[in-house]
Parts: sequence; structure tokens; C-alpha cells
Amino acid sequence: MSLLRPIRVLWLMLLMAASASLYALPDRCVLYADFLEEQMDSWGEVLAECRFAESSDADKRALLELEYGYTAYAVQFLKPDSGKYCLDRFLSHLESSRGLLSEADYWAYLSAAESYALKLDESAVLTHGVRIFRYAKRALEADPNAVAALMVNANICFYAPRVAGGNKRKAMQYYQCAVDHYRAVGDTICNWQYHDALFNIDKCRSYLKY
Repeated sequence: MSLLRPIRVLWLMLLMAASASLYALPDRCVLYADFLEEQMDSWGEVLAECRFAESSDADKRALLELEYGYTAYAVQFLKPDSGKYCLDRFLSHLESSRGLLSEADYWAYLSAAESYALKLDESAVLTHGVRIFRYAKRALEADPNAVAALMVNANICFYAPRVAGGNKRKAMQYYQCAVDHYRAVGDTICNWQYHDALFNIDKCRSYLKY
């Protein structure tokens, strides 16, 4: 047998390993540090460079969580065209990965996506507003203990005006349930949503003092 064949096989294996490593997700704590510093470009770079369709199921779920956070940033701080691109990408990945998600996570993400769409087109407040609340309710009905459902309902109560269902006290309760969940499962290190929940609990307390 020629010596070239095992050498060629080894070379192909090395190329495949190198290719896979190029698209490995960055360390979670690196992305968390950038989140704390409000340096979200790194999140955008990860999402732009990843091969979502070729990612593992676990990586797809992690990437969807990143998109959930980054798209909120994009629609608020980037140009409208960039925000819309990020939202469309998030929705496309969400629909293609629905089978990987729990019903609660799917509807929670969809509710969040509607809130992002509303940010891009506030003239459609009635259309998007109804969907935001409907999908958030479906998320809670699917699993009232799911952290995604708790967080999206907390955000609705926190950010919506009182006339549209905003309620800081109720928001604080939802955020606290999410915090309790993260602590119970030991998922508090470098967790941007855990940090966000704690931060908004403090804001709710400050608001309720006055």
C-alpha cells in the first residue's frame, strides 16, 4: 500500500479540524465581558461569521440566545436597515430551529422578535403589540417556569407604558423568578440574562420607591 494514502487521509482530517475550529463559538465569558462594556461588535461578528445551518444543535441554541440579545441592541442603536437585517436573520434561524426549542422558548423568542419589529416601525403598534402579548402568554402557558418565558414577560411589564400593561411590580416578580431559576441550576457565571434580570430588579425597586 502506498504511503501517500494514510498521509492524505491525515491531511484531510487536519483540514477538517482546522475548518471546524474557525467557527467555534467564543468563550462565553469573553462575550459577557463585552456585554458589560457595551462593546457589542464582537457579538455581531460572531453572528456574521458563524455557519448557523452547519452548527450543532447545542451551538444553534447558543447562537439563538446571542441573536436574541444582539438584535435588541441592533434595532435600538444601529441604522434601521442593519436592525431589520438582524431581525430577519433572527426570525429565519428561529423558524429553522423550532424543533430544537421548547414551546416556551420558541414563543418567548417570537414575542421578543415582535417587540423588535415594533421598535423598527412604531406606526404598527397595534399589530405588533397584540402579537407581543399573545406570544408571551403562550410562552407562559407552555411552561410557567421556563426562564425565557419569565424574562420576556418581565421585559414586557418593565418596558411597556402603564396604559399598555406595564407594571414594574409584576416585572420585578418575573425577574426574581428568573434569577431564582438561574441560581437553582447554577447558571450565574458570565450569564448576561442573569445580570440583566438583577439590574432591572434594582431599577424596579428604585421606581417603586417613588
